[in-house]
Parts: sequence; structure tokens; C-alpha cells
Amino acid sequence: MGASIDREFIARQRVIRRAILAVLYEKRRTGQNGYWPDLTYALGHASEECSFALEFLEELELVHRDPKSCRITAQGINHFEQETPA
Repeated sequence: MGASIDREFIARQRVIRRAILAVLYEKRRTGQNGYWPDLTYALGHASEECSFALEFLEELELVHRDPKSCRITAQGINHFEQETPA
């Protein structure tokens, strides 16, 4: 028997990842880093779901995260701008 797919979780992850990139894009544009625990609070999603999304974005090299902060990478900026309507 196959594993059950939680489509609602997948949809939330897409929203969370997009929101993370948007926040980090704006922070980088204004010369700031994002304090990643603050991101989870600001986005209003469970910290576990935000951490999952951040790990995914980090593996794709769209964000760089250290123990306290994270920032969008050049690759992340390019991805965000391509996904954002002009």
C-alpha cells in the first residue's frame, strides 16, 4: 500500500517558501539579514513547517542559513524575480 500524500501540506509549503523568499528578498534589498526564528513568527505558520521550507530552499541554494540568520542568495533572487509577475 502506498503512502498517503498530504496535499494540504504541499500547498502550505509552496506558500511558505514563496513568503520566505519574498521576505528575504526585501531584507537583502534594504541591506539586512533575516533572523530566521523571526521569520517563522512573522509568517504565522508552525515553526516545523517553516524549518522544513527553509531546509528545502537551502538545499536548492536559494537561501543561505547560519545558526542565527539567513539571507537570499543571488540564485534565490533570480528565482524569485522570475516567479514574480512584472
